[in-house]
Parts: sequence; structure tokens; C-alpha cells
Amino acid sequence: MIEENYELNHNLKIVAKTSIFLFIGLIICKLLTYVYRIIIARQYGPEVYGFFSIALMIFGLFAMFASAGFFEGIVRYISYYRGINNKKNIKKIFKISLITITITSIIAGIIMFLSAEFLAVSIFHNPKLIIFLQLFSITIPLYALSQVFLATIRAFEKIPPIILIGQIIEPIIKLLILILLICIGIDYLKSISFSFIMGFLVSLVLSYLFCKKYLFKFFIDSKESKDKKITKELFKYSLPLLFSSVIIFIFGWTDTFLIGYLKTANEVGIYNAALPIALLLTLTPQLFNQLFFPIINREYAKNNIKTIKELSKQVGKWIFIINLPALFIFLFFPEVVINLLFGPTYLQGATALIFLAIGIFLLAQSEISLNLLGMIKKSKLRFFNTFLILIIAIVLNLFLIPMKKIWFIENPLGITGAAIATSITLIIYSILMFSQAYYYLKIIPIRRKMIRVFFSCIITIIPALILKNLITINFLTLILLGILFTLTYILLIFLTKSLDKNDLMIVNMIKGRLFNSHSLG
Repeated sequence: MIEENYELNHNLKIVAKTSIFLFIGLIICKLLTYVYRIIIARQYGPEVYGFFSIALMIFGLFAMFASAGFFEGIVRYISYYRGINNKKNIKKIFKISLITITITSIIAGIIMFLSAEFLAVSIFHNPKLIIFLQLFSITIPLYALSQVFLATIRAFEKIPPIILIGQIIEPIIKLLILILLICIGIDYLKSISFSFIMGFLVSLVLSYLFCKKYLFKFFIDSKESKDKKITKELFKYSLPLLFSSVIIFIFGWTDTFLIGYLKTANEVGIYNAALPIALLLTLTPQLFNQLFFPIINREYAKNNIKTIKELSKQVGKWIFIINLPALFIFLFFPEVVINLLFGPTYLQGATALIFLAIGIFLLAQSEISLNLLGMIKKSKLRFFNTFLILIIAIVLNLFLIPMKKIWFIENPLGITGAAIATSITLIIYSILMFSQAYYYLKIIPIRRKMIRVFFSCIITIIPALILKNLITINFLTLILLGILFTLTYILLIFLTKSLDKNDLMIVNMIKGRLFNSHSLG
């Protein structure tokens, strides 16, 4: 019992410490990514931003095929073999993955390049997309190989270099090159495409150098025998994830694709102002999942199920505490958020933001259950889940996007219909994740005190709603409202005793670090 408590506390501290760094890194990443998108949207208008969004969608689809499902497989198996200290198998997993991804990424890039004209003209009815797609295809091998190295670094629980390389340096390079090319008068096609390519090239070089210097020799000695069992196991786990990832990606872009197909690039641009804002809610699980998944696989190798259960519940509660106020802001202030980030041209996406936020909030909560299914190698089940929700999403989008009115909501652009369809599908998917993780592991990543957190947030939002009608909302007043909202929320969480002993342990750890840092200063 003492040993289990030690393991739990130790892992919680590791996750909490790393999440602080992740929070800073991901905030910087999201900020840079949104600035990059906003510059494109404001500089070139909704149509070009729509072209960029469609090209990004196609690039992501081919990149998924290039991955062959190996990125999660790398993390899962290297973490597992670290748990039983099998260095030989770690090297074999890496070599198999690197060779496979090199081949698949080159093939995917070539196919995307050759199919660019068909996709641009026959599917999206716009030849301007051809060059966009051809230039983006060059990036696929760069992206895929960089992800092999970053997944390996993650499996070794070396999170800071992942954040530094993949989520700070890469978007900085993209943003700086884009701004530079705009300033010297280069056209939108070259500015966007070249900045996109250079970001992934720098990420590949830096992740390769880190692996080479700090982790292990890349290739197994040629005298060693090949273990076909490990290769078969990796492919058996990863290939269903390939199809799951592709389906998830298709699902993620189903609304954008069907808006582009049924409507215009202008509507695509407006919708893709609301969508990335709602996707901010996925930032929180990213804070914890980078390290949570390798840790639970390491503990699973040691058969520490109780530690995994408590860790899952605690991390699920942390995601809820952080995401809930953001959800309320998107629900009650959607016009303010969209206007602040993208400008008044995109305000027609406000209603879409409300529905997207609801679905994505539940999706973020189900991430823990998704990782638990990955831990017990239920990749085929995950494939079934993703296939099911893709069918649901397509049917709902085809039904709702063309409608002129949805219930009491006027829907002239179709983007609100797409948001409702996506939200319903995400709710169904989240319920599947929760129920299946409970069926196989008897784990639901929820604690009772989350109810107190919910009511604390409801009480907190009331003054903000009152002030919304009494004052003019601009950037300054929004900042002040945000500070008031945050302080009140934190105070109520403490007053309602929403924190348990594990939460207080982390709070005391953070206080201790801040106090020590202050004393040293």
C-alpha cells in the first residue's frame, strides 16, 4: 500500500511538474499558430484562408497515411519495454518504425503531388489549389520523420525538448518566414507554402540531432538476429491505428470538406475561425497526455493497475477544472472571442463556436479513456469506434449543412449545421470512450468533487454576464473580466473544498517551488 501511494504521488508530481512546462510551451505554440493563421486570414482574406485550410486538410490526410499508425505505437511499445528494461527491443522498435515511415512518407508525398490537379479541379472546383497542394506535398516526409524522432523522445519521457522543438521553434520559424516574405512583397502562394515547409524541416533536423546525442544508437548491430515477433506485434497494434487516425482525421475535416463542397471557400474561412478557437479546449489534455500515456504504459508493464486508476481519475479532474471556465467563456462570449481574434468579418461563426465548444469539451474529457484503451492494445476497437462516428458525422453534416433553418436557429451559411453535426458526433464518441474504458478496466476518469467545481464555475460566470451588459467589451475590459473571473473561480474552488489530498499535494509542491525561487532571488 505504501509503495502504491509512493508510485501514485511520484507519477502525479512528474505529470504536474511537466504540465507546467507544457502549459507554457503549448500556450506559446497556440499563440504562434493562431497569429500565423490570423495573419493569413487578415492579410489575404477569407478566400485565401479557405484555400490554406483546404490544403492543410489534404496535407494532414496524406500525412496520416504516411504515419502508418506508428507514432502511437512507438510511444506505447518503447514505454512498455522501458518498464521491463529491455533495451534491445527498444532499438528494434525504433529501427522498424524509422524504415517503415521513410518509405510510406515518400510514397504519400508522391501520390499527393500527382493527385493535386484532380483534387483541386474535380473535388473543390478551383485550379488555384493545385500549386498549394503540390508544394505542401513536399512537406510530408519532413513531417513524418520528425514525428518518429519526437515520438521516441516522448516515450523516454523527455517532454521539454518535444515542446521546444515541435511546439515553439517550429511555429516560430513558420511565423517569422511568413512575415518576412510578406514584408518583401512575395505573393501569398510562395509566402504560405515556403514558411510551412521550412517549419517542418527545422523540426526534423533538431529532433534528429537530439535523438542522436541523448538517447541511443539508431540502428541495431547487423550481427543481431531479427525478431519477427516484435515486428508483427508493432504492425498488429499500429495498422488499426493507421485506419483509426485516418478516419479521425477525415472526421475532423468532414465539416470543412462538406462546407467547401456544398458551399464556398468563403464559408470555409468563416467556419475555420470558430473551429480552431473551440479546439483550444484540446490544449488541456495535451498538457497531461504527453507524459500520461508513457507513464501508464510503464506502470502497466509492472501490473500497477491501482496506480493507473488513481492517476487517471486525478488527471481527468485536472482537465475538467482547467477546461470548464474556458467552455463557459465560449458559450457566453462567442462574438467577443471571434471578433478579438479574427475580426468582425468572421462574426457569423459565433453560433458555430458555441456548439463546437460543447462537443470538443466532452472530447477532451474522454482523452484519458482513449489512452487507457491504447494501453491495453484495443486498437481494433478504436478503429471500429472511429469508423462509426465518421459515418454518423457524414450523415449529419449532409443533412444539416444544406438546411436554411435548424430548430430555432437561422442557418443561411450552413456552418451552424456543420457545428451541430460535429458536436453531436463528438458527444457520441466520448460516451463510447468512457463506457469502453469502464468495461475493460473499471476506470472512469471522474471524481465526485468535480460537481463542486461545476457549481463554482456557474457562480463565477454570473458577475461576468451582468458586467457584460453594463460595460463596453473591448480588449482592456476583456482582460479585466478575465482576471476577475479567474480569481473568483480559484477562490470558490478552495472555499467549496473541491480539491482533494492529491490536488493539495501538487498545490503545496508548486507553492514550495515558488517560495524557494523567491528566496533564492
